[in-house]
Amino acid sequence: MNDDLLLADPRALRILALTQVPRCAREIAYAAGIPVVDVYRRINALRDRGYLSVAFVRHGHRGNSVRMWISTVSRVWISFMSGVPRMQVHARSEMIIELASERR
Repeated sequence: MNDDLLLADPRALRILALTQVPRCAREIAYAAGIPVVDVYRRINALRDRGYLSVAFVRHGHRGNSVRMWISTVSRVWISFMSGVPRMQVHARSEMIIELASERR
């Protein structure tokens, strides 16, 4: 899936919106009303393109590791110049991402 198709996906955009603060995949699935399997599929695609990163790893009740995801994107704009869709993605500042990863 290329960037345009990924960012045109309402579920992927919802995940980016929900991860403006660190969240695990289960929290994202619950808040968005999306099955966890679909959330993981989109998290992997968003991560591969640099739109999501791991803010920190939290240790669960059963001793398992839970990744807390944060969006590296602050804004996605879609415009139609001369009838051609054009997408602009604005990155978050490194300061915000760093502060989120320090929060444990």
